[in-house]
Amino acid sequence: MNEKKTFKSQVGVGANVRLTVYRPDGSIKQVAKGNLTVSAGLEWIKEHAHDSADGTNIMEFVEVGTSSQAVAAGDTTLIAYTSGNGLDRALGTYASGATGVCTVTKSFSVTGTVAIEECGLFGVVTANTVPMLARVLTGTVTVNNGDTLEVVWTVTYTST
Repeated sequence: MNEKKTFKSQVGVGANVRLTVYRPDGSIKQVAKGNLTVSAGLEWIKEHAHDSADGTNIMEFVEVGTSSQAVAAGDTTLIAYTSGNGLDRALGTYASGATGVCTVTKSFSVTGTVAIEECGLFGVVTANTVPMLARVLTGTVTVNNGDTLEVVWTVTYTST
């Protein structure tokens, strides 16, 4: 069966500034506010978070797990990461896309039967450790010996 599931989560980046001008008596003369994260800034964040060209592998490690526990903003690891069966956390392949967009792709050669329920994107190779950028519940995705599991994370940094 050829089944693909897509899950979406947005990452926003905001850079807010306030300039306040005070008169000599301490009263406020003028306040100016603004917030635009420019394309070059989004590209810088993307490249530093994901591109390993500088010799580091940041937010390019893919891990799958078997827990269907609800995702929470406070999650730091997968709830039940998978070890063995060809599904250990591993380095994905980074590809730059449009402004602020990149993908991290990992294909796993499966050597056993596992019911995958969760997936995460991490900054280190060591299983069950932080930092984790994202976690998603996949619904049950069953893989068997001989299958190839392709995981493609698309990360988008947008100005808020």
